[in-house]
Amino acid sequence: MNTSITNLPVDHAEQGHIDLQAQILLEIYRENSGELNHNWQQVLPHLIHFSNPLDNYGLTRPLTIGSASYLVSVYGRDWTLTPPSARSPVDEKLLENVSTQYAHAAHSLQPRLDLLNTPIRLPESKMRQVNYFRLILPLKLKTGITTLFSYSSATLQ
Repeated sequence: MNTSITNLPVDHAEQGHIDLQAQILLEIYRENSGELNHNWQQVLPHLIHFSNPLDNYGLTRPLTIGSASYLVSVYGRDWTLTPPSARSPVDEKLLENVSTQYAHAAHSLQPRLDLLNTPIRLPESKMRQVNYFRLILPLKLKTGITTLFSYSSATLQ
């Protein structure tokens, strides 16, 4: 089972072709010129905060996981509350594959939208094939540092 990543035009999400939450996130992104501020507070539960691969040898890792994020629906709430060092490791090849798009977003400072189809190992060691849309949002902090958030939404399978 391989991972496939298909890049899509961001305007698919802006026009509401993914779901309402993705459309709202892009509106907030545009209204705030890509800066992280108080306007993001209400949507943070839907997002995952990732490390910047440009600062991390090309790899990104989840830093915080929103309680209403897609990752919670896939892995379960207990997994997301477990400290990263105690979680079962993410497949390194998968991590490399998904990190590429985060690096593109961090470098270009532009949102990215893609469709992923990938096998994942669940906490109970079962394999599951997942298909989902992923919207990557590079956000500037007041310090000028770029940080990355992503929103994911399941596709119809």
